[in-house]
Order: sequence, then structure tokens, then C-alpha cells
Amino acid sequence: MGFEVQGAITMGVDNTAAIDIAKDEGVTKRNKHFERALHYIRRQINILRVIPYFVPTDLQTADIFTKLLEVRTFMQHRRYMFGR
Repeated sequence: MGFEVQGAITMGVDNTAAIDIAKDEGVTKRNKHFERALHYIRRQINILRVIPYFVPTDLQTADIFTKLLEVRTFMQHRRYMFGR
């Protein structure tokens, strides 16, 4: 996009298993199919370029674009993004 990122990138994740897999070393049968991406993100975490942290599903605003949400949750995220 034409600009350099300064400091670490914080990444809100609503899946604790994904955070655990990203922080752990080694590849298992269950995550072998995405081994290349896994090594990349682990390296970024180890050099403190990416810092994943847990965000509960109810607070994960990105879900408005990727999931079918309950009306209450959808409206909450819409208000947060657009102030309505």
C-alpha cells in the first residue's frame, strides 16, 4: 500500500486454538496442510512483528463481513462501525 509498518501488528483472533497453534513449535497431522503459512506466522510472532490476542466472538467486528450473525450482534457491530 506504499507505507512502512512501524512496530508490531496486533491481531485480534476469536479462536484460542488458532493462537495456541501459531505460538507453538512443530507441525502435527492436524495442521500439516497449512504448514508453510504456519511457519511464516510463527516466525512473525517469534520476532515480535505480530502479536495475536484473544477477542471474544461477540466483540469481533470483522464477523459482520464474514458470518451470518444474530440481529442483535449485527446491529451492535453496525453501530460500532457507522455510529447508527
